[in-house]
Amino acid sequence: MQTRSRPNAPHTIISIRSQDFSDGYQKGRLFYLSGEAQTEPDEQYVINNLIALHEDRAFDNLTVLRWHIGFLMGMVAAGGGA
Repeated sequence: MQTRSRPNAPHTIISIRSQDFSDGYQKGRLFYLSGEAQTEPDEQYVINNLIALHEDRAFDNLTVLRWHIGFLMGMVAAGGGA
């Protein structure tokens, strides 16, 4: 399998094209790695947060949604969960 190279692109588990997602992703990684996270980012953590985003109507605002999903993915990537 051949991998693609993108100049100046950060190494992530997914290809990030949105600045909002990227900002959330970086914050999520830093939040986890700083020790501020109070739990491991396992599948239940992700599910609970997606439910909360839905209840808060975050799905109505794509900018907010991209940031929060990026944050969750950053937490998962940094913590090795889910």
